[in-house]
Amino acid sequence: MAFSDIDFSEKQRSLLQREQSILSAAESILVSDGFFDMSMVRIARKSNCTRAVVYLHFASREDIVVALAGRAWEKRLELLQRAASYPGPARIRMAAVAEGFAIFYRCYPEQFAILHKTTEAICEKASPHRLERLRRAEQATGNLLRALVEEAVRLGDLPSHDFDVEELVFALSALATGGFFLHELGFTRVTLQAPDAMDKFWRALNTLADAYQWRPLSADVDWEETLADIRRTLFPEEVQKIYGPEAWYGQWGVHHPKDWRSHAPVSGPHSAGSRSFKTDSVP
Repeated sequence: MAFSDIDFSEKQRSLLQREQSILSAAESILVSDGFFDMSMVRIARKSNCTRAVVYLHFASREDIVVALAGRAWEKRLELLQRAASYPGPARIRMAAVAEGFAIFYRCYPEQFAILHKTTEAICEKASPHRLERLRRAEQATGNLLRALVEEAVRLGDLPSHDFDVEELVFALSALATGGFFLHELGFTRVTLQAPDAMDKFWRALNTLADAYQWRPLSADVDWEETLADIRRTLFPEEVQKIYGPEAWYGQWGVHHPKDWRSHAPVSGPHSAGSRSFKTDSVP
């Protein structure tokens, strides 16, 4: 719940608004110039207050960074929780969660960057209550991924032999966070000469899930159609902001990729033997 939705006194509201102003100023400096150039003096100047006022709200620069990271984790968690509500088997919902990671990276690049600037050395110097808020969001994200894997094992969609749940949760987390971080650094564009990181991300995700024999296998699902429905159902505003009006197929726009590849209309949205997991509420 946003603080604007709570019945605060005028003084409390003023303090909270000033704190948000300080955080916004610090975020701008941190993303553009880095942690070592983010002084309390610069933050105070940019947020139109004195350094003493900044210290009234935050004990140190590290405290501010952890507060920003906590806010970023909570925003990403909100997207992932929305994604996990998608109907269907656990693997399909894990695909929706992966799209939530991608949406966060594309729509909130500043907050994404802050997550990777929040090192353990910074966390060690933060106030306990701010660090606790950050850890709660981190734990909730791990619990969400773990719950999907455990559900798949329990229902028999994911064979439980030769691996433990934490192993797969780690692999999925590493792919979802590390892949986009490498793209942010220019690794996919420059080193791999692969400008479309999203396509590589989805191929790697499906390869990983297939290697664990997580059903439904990628050959049994029209993933482009399923992903389009996930975007249309869960992330309509974010996706259209990224790709354009009704561009549910991402870089392919409003048409299924097979339509573009064949250069001719196709009889249906799915290839032979494959299916999407489309929600009943979407026309």
